[in-house]
Amino acid sequence: MTETRTIPLAFPLAGAALVAGLATTNWALDPEDAMTWAISGLFLPVAWGAFEVLLRGRKGLNEIRGSAVLAASLLTLTLGFSAAEAAGLLGSAGGDVVRRAYGVGVGLVLVIIGNFMPKRLEPMLEKRHSPAAIQSLQRFSGWTFVVAGIGYAGAWLTLPIGPANIVSTIICAGAVVLVIGRWVLMSTNQRMS
Repeated sequence: MTETRTIPLAFPLAGAALVAGLATTNWALDPEDAMTWAISGLFLPVAWGAFEVLLRGRKGLNEIRGSAVLAASLLTLTLGFSAAEAAGLLGSAGGDVVRRAYGVGVGLVLVIIGNFMPKRLEPMLEKRHSPAAIQSLQRFSGWTFVVAGIGYAGAWLTLPIGPANIVSTIICAGAVVLVIGRWVLMSTNQRMS
C-alpha cells in the first residue's frame, strides 16, 4: 500500500492567486470580455475555498487540494496564453496557439482522470455490483480515458484547427459511449445472474 502525501495549503493557495492574477491581467488587456475574466478568476478560488472550509479536518481534503492545484495549472496555461495573445506577444498565430494549448490541456485532463478512475471505489456501485465487476469497469474506464486523452491532445498537436476540433470531439464522445456501454453491459449481466 502506498502512502498518501498531504498537499500543503500553500500549493492550492498559490495556484488560486496565480489564476486570479492572470484573470485580472486578461481583464485589463481585454475589458470587453470582463465577465469571462471575472468568472475565470473567481471560480477556482471560491470553489476551492468553499471545499477547504467545508472539509477542514475531514477525509477528502487532500484530493480537493490536488484537484485545485491541477485546475490552477491548466487555467494558468490557458489564461497565460490568452494574456499573451491579448498583449500581442504571439503575433499572427496567437489564436491558434491558444486553441491548441486549450485542446492539449483538455487532453491532459482526460489522461489524469483516466489515471485516477481505477483508484476510486464508488459507494453507489458497491451496493449493486460485485467488487470484481466494479474494478473491471473502473480499469476499462481508466484505460479508455487515458487513451482518449492522449488521442485528444495528439489531435490538437498535429492536425489543422478544424479537423482537430472534429477529431477530438469524436474521440471524447467515443470514450464516453464506450464507458457507458460497458457499464450497461455490466448492469445487464448482473441482473441476469
